[in-house]
Amino acid sequence: MNEIVFQCGKSVKEIEKIFVKNIYAGFIEGVEDQRVNQELVLQFVKDVQSAAPHYPPYLFLNDTNSSTQCVALPPYACAVSLRSDEPANNPHYLMSTATFVWFQERNPLTEGFDLIQLAKSLNWKDVAKDVNW
Repeated sequence: MNEIVFQCGKSVKEIEKIFVKNIYAGFIEGVEDQRVNQELVLQFVKDVQSAAPHYPPYLFLNDTNSSTQCVALPPYACAVSLRSDEPANNPHYLMSTATFVWFQERNPLTEGFDLIQLAKSLNWKDVAKDVNW
């Protein structure tokens, strides 16, 4: 994965964990049911949070509530935990970290992670948590 550059210009290369899942594994096709899709999203976020338990992940999700017709989620659920060797906000901490969850159409392992583009809309200091070892 290339370095990830946030809107504020902060770049992060340190990846602590990567999660990728075919969100519809076990289904014949994508599910066009809003309740089922919400449950799939919540379960994936819960799985990610249990593996990276410091704080809730930041969720990138297109708003499908404004549409009268529900559409299937993109097939790949992705999450990455990033770490910076500098604190984001409080100089009394040693580093900062953030976990992101998003869904994408392309296979992230063969075609790249959409987070590289999504991160450009965020400021690291707004989404990262300062931590010590």
